[in-house]
Amino acid sequence: MLFESSVERDVVAWSALMAGYARRGELVMARQLFDEMPVKNLVSWNVMIIGYAKRGEMESARKLFNEVPERDVVTWNVMIAGYVLCGSHEQAFVEEMEIEPNPIIWRTLLGACRIQGNIVLGKRAND
Repeated sequence: MLFESSVERDVVAWSALMAGYARRGELVMARQLFDEMPVKNLVSWNVMIIGYAKRGEMESARKLFNEVPERDVVTWNVMIAGYVLCGSHEQAFVEEMEIEPNPIIWRTLLGACRIQGNIVLGKRAND
């Protein structure tokens, strides 16, 4: 069986619809769906955080990041990349990381530094 329950199916459907709105830049609609979701999972939270970060709305992304019940490597990657790409380099080094930095996080950080042309920050991340 693909899904264990109809609740899980609903979360997947809501998240997919929300992601579609976010990809089209319709964050108001995506957020409305997010707020109305009867059940949220980590994917739902990450979709909304990604939507804000991709649009450079890091204050909104950070607010959700602070509210998410459980963070994973995707959640951390989105915040790190979002801050670096928005030019908020110092905030990209999230000191309170709850997970050990791993190759995926380092790659995200170094890639974002490369895009920004920030060699100094990239060297600092590599230390």
